[in-house]
Amino acid sequence: PKMNVPLVIGIAGGSDLLDGCPKVPRSPSPQLIATAGQALPTVRWPGRAELHRTPAGTFLVDGAHSVQAARTLRSVLDDLFPGRPVHFLLAFSGDKRVGPFIKTLVRSGDLISCYQSAHPRSRTAQAALEAMPDTHKKQAAVGDSISKIWGQKNAEDTVYCVCGSLFWVADFKKQFNETSFARK
Repeated sequence: PKMNVPLVIGIAGGSDLLDGCPKVPRSPSPQLIATAGQALPTVRWPGRAELHRTPAGTFLVDGAHSVQAARTLRSVLDDLFPGRPVHFLLAFSGDKRVGPFIKTLVRSGDLISCYQSAHPRSRTAQAALEAMPDTHKKQAAVGDSISKIWGQKNAEDTVYCVCGSLFWVADFKKQFNETSFARK
């Protein structure tokens, strides 16, 4: 039988699952696994691999904030934009390992702009820059206002990747959703 059940995947752990949504047991049955496998292509996971093509550039928004997530995100970027440089718009929480994350994610030719999210646990943009590996510091700078990026003309070929902190992703998405091209 076909089931039409809301499936919500929390990005901040179990606490943000909506009441009334099914909880996945620790040892799911083969039937549940098969059903989830059929549903997975239709699952919307806000803050993970969101792709937005705009006049200001292409934005890949992803909540990656660990070395493992950086590895996966780099693979996605290489698949979607082979050989193209990426301009990373990054912010980090104070407890994140910036150096290993950057070494895993950023390639030669990429650019890095550091920001600070509004969350109190966020590193300052300058502290994020100082935590960069020396090999990547010449590719990095404290970022200008995000609104300057929205104002760029004829930048469709620019690839931006927003990541490093779920708090930053939330801040960015709020600003992005207020732009004129996001509301169209």
